[in-house]
Amino acid sequence: WEGVKAQVNSDEHGVVTASGLDPATYRLRIVGSGYAAKVTDPFPVGDGETRDLGTVRLSAGGGVTGKVTDGGGAPLEGIGVSVRNERGESVFLFNIASTGSNGRYELQGIEFGTYRLRFEGKGFAPVEQDVTVTAQGAVADAVMLRGGELVARVEDERGQPVADARIVLYDGTGKRLERT
Repeated sequence: WEGVKAQVNSDEHGVVTASGLDPATYRLRIVGSGYAAKVTDPFPVGDGETRDLGTVRLSAGGGVTGKVTDGGGAPLEGIGVSVRNERGESVFLFNIASTGSNGRYELQGIEFGTYRLRFEGKGFAPVEQDVTVTAQGAVADAVMLRGGELVARVEDERGQPVADARIVLYDGTGKRLERT
């Protein structure tokens, strides 16, 4: 949990106190069993300051489970699963799940609604799919195919190789690809 400053649980009255924080800007990710996780907007805490965030209300939440396999049906281990809401915003602060040796993953603490899941793993083309989370949860299986590869030789007008040429990859619509 690199970068995590504190992890505390609320008391029987729902109150949380985190002491000894360095002066900085923070966000909270709050999770309760059966509730959707909530991520606060960033807020500063100054030296010696007590920052009261007031009441944070959690909504009922559900989960998504599934299995990720390759084109031949074999389970894939270590595939990252991320979730974006309908506005394209990340639901969690970081990749929240990855598949186990059986190819299965589980995400909990998601508000009811429609989301886009993204499955990514080294050597495989990313897969995205929409899922609707309800009180019964949702199942989203994915099949990932081996990513393709391209090879090119960059030369100058005399046919000499050009070292350190920067290559930028775009999809067929002209959109720059951020990750491969």
